[in-house]
Amino acid sequence: MRKNVIYIVATLLLGGLMLVLAGCGGGGGGGATGTLPAAPAPFTITGKVSLNGAGLGQVSLAVTGQGAQFSDGNGNFSFTNLANGSYTVTPSRSGYTFTPASQTVTIANSGAQLTFTAAAIPSYTLSGKVSGSNGNGLSGATVSVVAAASGLTVGSQSTDGAGHYAIAGLADGSYLVSVSHGAGYSFTPAGQSVTVQGADQSANFSTAGAATYQVAGSVTVQGGAGLANVALSLAGDNGVSYRATSDASGNYLLSGIPEGYYTLTPNLSGYAFVPNPLLVRVNGADATGNAISASPQGSGSGSVTITL
Repeated sequence: MRKNVIYIVATLLLGGLMLVLAGCGGGGGGGATGTLPAAPAPFTITGKVSLNGAGLGQVSLAVTGQGAQFSDGNGNFSFTNLANGSYTVTPSRSGYTFTPASQTVTIANSGAQLTFTAAAIPSYTLSGKVSGSNGNGLSGATVSVVAAASGLTVGSQSTDGAGHYAIAGLADGSYLVSVSHGAGYSFTPAGQSVTVQGADQSANFSTAGAATYQVAGSVTVQGGAGLANVALSLAGDNGVSYRATSDASGNYLLSGIPEGYYTLTPNLSGYAFVPNPLLVRVNGADATGNAISASPQGSGSGSVTITL
């Protein structure tokens, strides 16, 4: 009987102890078997960029802290795996404006959806003609357009066979237009200021001819004295020739000479000349100091001094 009572009491005590231990382990006191809180779910910002009701692709959409991506062919975009927080989305594409210019959205345990509307920036064309001195179109002239506000070249084109050009894609604003040519032409006017304001514009140029230079030098006899009345003929590869006569000091000057290679031939009855002819090159500057030495024919004497 006594053993039975002791057994019952021990059983009751052991059961109570187990209940106490179970209560301590199941509480929120940081026991090893406690459950960790769930990680926040990732969220998404989606949206679409439209132009005239249709999706617009290749729009760059930048999100603060998340980089940028391009809208697809249907104008859709999506930024995934975003945590709770505030984000600003900004669209951009050359030639377009957007409404709104940007949007700020707050992620709070749910995603967000945005829409942007694009509008093409109007652009216009600057066209015209570059004419030669004979009134015909001048091909191969380069027309350049510089934005007055930035100083940057925004367009450049060579004239066609008829001297025409057309530079498209210009927005409203002020521009400086100039023309150049590899043959050294000078143009009238040298440049033009053009304002584009809601319409195409034109600018025409004409040339007075190629840039020209001078060929100069002297003709001397033995001893250094100048020889007057020497006829000098300057002939170019194009078949055009220029003529001059040495003055009392033996000096000569030929003007209006385009760039190129020429032969200069001196002539005066009773004299021989060295060199004869003299090769002259005109290359973007006056060709001066071209010296020719003369000696009476039959004298057997003479010297040459050539300075280029």
